[in-house]
Amino acid sequence: MSEPLNFDQKVQAAQAQLHQIQQQSAADRAPDPLLAAAIAELSVSLEAIQATIAELQQQNTQLRSTQQTLAAERLHYQNLFDFAPDAYLVTDGKGIIQAINGAAESLLNIHRSYAENKPLVLFIAESEHFSIYTLLEQIASPLSSQHTIKRPPLTPSGAMRQATPLFQNREVWMQLRGRECVPVALSLSGEYDDQGAIVWLYWLFHDLREQKQTEAALRESEATYHTLFNAMDEGFILCDVIFDAHDRPVDIEYVEVNAAATWMVGQPLTGQPFAGQALTGQPLNGQWTRAISPDFEPEWLELCGRVALTGKAIHTEVRASPVNAWYEFYIFRPDEAHPQRVAAIYKDISDRKHVEAQLQSSQTKFEALVTNMPGMVYRYFPATPDRPHHFTFVSQHAHKLLELAPETIVQDANAFVNLIHPDDLPSFVESVAHAVAHFLPWHWQGRVITPSGQLKWIQGNSQAQHAPEGAAWDGLLVDISDRVLAEQTIREQAALLEISSDAIFVRDLNNCILYWNRGAERLYGWHTSEAVGQIVDVLLQDPNSTIDVVMQRLLKTGEWRGEVQNITKSGQPVTVEARWTLVRDDAGQPRSILTVDTDITEKKRLETQFYRAQRLESLGTLANGIAHDLNNVFTPIVAVAQLLRSYQPKPEAQQEMFRILESSAKRGASMVKQILTFTRGTEGKQVPVAVPTLLQEVVNIVRQTFPKSIQVHDNIAKQPLLIVSVDPTHLHQVLMNLCVNARDAMPNGGTLTLTVGKTVVDECLAQMKLDAKVGDYVVITVTDTGMGITPDVYDRMFEPFFTTKAQGHGTGLGLSTVLGIVKSYDGFVAVESQPGAGSQFRVYLPTLDAPPLSIEPAVEPPLGQGQLVLVVDDEAMILQTTQATLEAHNYRVMTASNGAAAIAYYIQHQQHIDTVVIDMMMPEMDGLTVIQALQTINPRVKVIAASGLAGNYRQRLQAIGVTTLLAKPFTTVELLQSISTQQRTDS
Repeated sequence: MSEPLNFDQKVQAAQAQLHQIQQQSAADRAPDPLLAAAIAELSVSLEAIQATIAELQQQNTQLRSTQQTLAAERLHYQNLFDFAPDAYLVTDGKGIIQAINGAAESLLNIHRSYAENKPLVLFIAESEHFSIYTLLEQIASPLSSQHTIKRPPLTPSGAMRQATPLFQNREVWMQLRGRECVPVALSLSGEYDDQGAIVWLYWLFHDLREQKQTEAALRESEATYHTLFNAMDEGFILCDVIFDAHDRPVDIEYVEVNAAATWMVGQPLTGQPFAGQALTGQPLNGQWTRAISPDFEPEWLELCGRVALTGKAIHTEVRASPVNAWYEFYIFRPDEAHPQRVAAIYKDISDRKHVEAQLQSSQTKFEALVTNMPGMVYRYFPATPDRPHHFTFVSQHAHKLLELAPETIVQDANAFVNLIHPDDLPSFVESVAHAVAHFLPWHWQGRVITPSGQLKWIQGNSQAQHAPEGAAWDGLLVDISDRVLAEQTIREQAALLEISSDAIFVRDLNNCILYWNRGAERLYGWHTSEAVGQIVDVLLQDPNSTIDVVMQRLLKTGEWRGEVQNITKSGQPVTVEARWTLVRDDAGQPRSILTVDTDITEKKRLETQFYRAQRLESLGTLANGIAHDLNNVFTPIVAVAQLLRSYQPKPEAQQEMFRILESSAKRGASMVKQILTFTRGTEGKQVPVAVPTLLQEVVNIVRQTFPKSIQVHDNIAKQPLLIVSVDPTHLHQVLMNLCVNARDAMPNGGTLTLTVGKTVVDECLAQMKLDAKVGDYVVITVTDTGMGITPDVYDRMFEPFFTTKAQGHGTGLGLSTVLGIVKSYDGFVAVESQPGAGSQFRVYLPTLDAPPLSIEPAVEPPLGQGQLVLVVDDEAMILQTTQATLEAHNYRVMTASNGAAAIAYYIQHQQHIDTVVIDMMMPEMDGLTVIQALQTINPRVKVIAASGLAGNYRQRLQAIGVTTLLAKPFTTVELLQSISTQQRTDS
């Protein structure tokens, strides 16, 4: 940079000196000619030198600019090399890596310093090594015709060399460092010198993993396409249109047809469709179009030809007259490269056309309905940052409702808002804001003042919608002034409910009390302030009530009537006849339950006495059979006792006699229990009852008490568990009354058949039977082969006190009791009878969807651990046998024959006595009194009560905390199990 400047200065200095010499020479009076010529020549030389210097400086500037441009281009190509998305490697002719770019580093999982000066095959899968070595040999070896690599023509000496493509996109596998092999597309270019020798090789590797995945996905997509293609409901046809020389369509040849199309493409009227593949490449020949409609063939050819010629899709509908169906066709040209090829998608739209016809016929009525419906239909858009709130549609009813034109409200939404009563405007604004903020339905009720000054109550309801313009609310405004007035009237009338003698209250669907009248206060003892807000089940219901089943029926049918056992505030049970009604809102959704309870406690008490009296009447008719069967029970007991006392039988015979004793005793005890259940049962409690089990008890009584001339058959063992909700004593009484009537109808013997099953009462049967309702029922059938029922008796047989029996042999209340009980459980009775051909009574009771009761397997009671048991009973033999039983099972026993002795023993030995087993019926001091005395001595005393009439004491024992009650006669297992259970419970 400094040298040219110094040289230029020297030239200028030389010119200055030369100029001085010229001046000096000119000043001389006799100048030297040779000197003048030399000076002139030297001056020209200096000027030439100066021009040369200027030219050199200009060339130097251009050179510097060129160097900067080359540096920028080099940096540009270096960046392209380093940041290219594909992997680039540069090797010499032997495949030794000289440079790699960033993409190659990423692909091979290496740093470029690791790859430099290493052979390329190090990063090629081993299976590809041979092909790479072969490739390098071909590049380095002299050209031959068999080589796939062709060298470029020789470059003139000194000319710029260019990279020559050798091949492109050859798939190879690369070995990534520390990873798996991956597929890549290899493209190779070579740079040759002017002698044709390879200088550099440029390797381009394009990662094919994503492409492979895409190809796999494409194959899967194609498989899915073919599956969907053949599974789609619409018919699909791909075909070529055949034209004549004048471009007129003359036939159609199939290319592809899916499964849905094949049923129609053949001869559907003959029921012999073609397979889809059989159509491919086959001309139509008019058979399909003629199958659709004889007139459709020319139209079909014309439509397909028009699409093929013009490329414009056609949508049309065709009626297939032979099969009375409509089809929708969409015909289009799928591929512009094949203009003669068209595709058709069609589907059966018969149902839609039928609906459209119906809609068309009702369209006028619908429009008139919308126009004249008692309310203003609207679409409302709330305010957004770029627009105010507004209505886009308001129906004509706005004139009548608000005295405003619909277009007035559409143009200015505030025209409606300004009509809202000032006192109701805050609630309106709040309701709209809440609905908009949470995209919820809008509900509001308030007052408006019309332009004429009328005050109206209106109710607004709308549903949030996603419209193209944004969130919208479509709804209806209706005039509810009359309803509000009616509600006010209802509130006034509600005051009248307060003087009703019935208990009337309203609860919501969560059983929370909303309203409680004075009749409810008088019946249940709870004041309104105490009852409102409470849960009905907690406040009134018996814990054992089946009220959940009633709730399910109420929600299904909308109403329910029946008897309910409730509890008053003082804890007294009260039986009410309840009428429940499901109250719905304006949208028809359940809102609350109105309950009206009538106290029938006294009525039920009298009814219970009547039922018991009627049961005693039935029991009286069974007296002879009971006496006969009890005698049969006692006979083997007396005989075995005498045999055992008179002689000592062999051990085998002795065991058999003991078995006869035990069997006869159990049979007698079972008979006594059944009689007590029938005569004394606890009425009034409606519980789930397994009908086959109860029916089996009735069959056992009948077989034991009826004359042997009457054969008893049943199908109970073959039936699944059938559940009904009844009082088991009532159902027991119904079946016994029917069986006694059947016995009386067969004085000379016959066959009595009892069956049980499940049936469905449909609309037809429900209309034929007065008390029947549609639903599932358990049906119990009692059939006899007796004298039958005459027509005059048939019409009166259910009348109270009507009887055909002789005086003193019946009160005429049997069948009337049956009908009354069955009807009280929403059931009904059907009778079929012919004189001389027997009778059949069928009792229908609604099925209860309840799970069967699980029966736990019997567990052998554990032996005692030497505990002391005090046994109290006034029967010496019971004391003796109980003591022997307990001692045989590792218990110590102390006995007392009366209550006073038991108390004395307990005071003396209470620290050692573990459990007390006491009889409830003893002279002087009964078991209940003794238990209360023992509890006074020791509140934690363990007591097991025993009685032959266990049902009489259960409630009273539970009231004082005694939960274990043994029914006499009890077995050894029952006794030991009770003691073991009592000990586990108290521990």
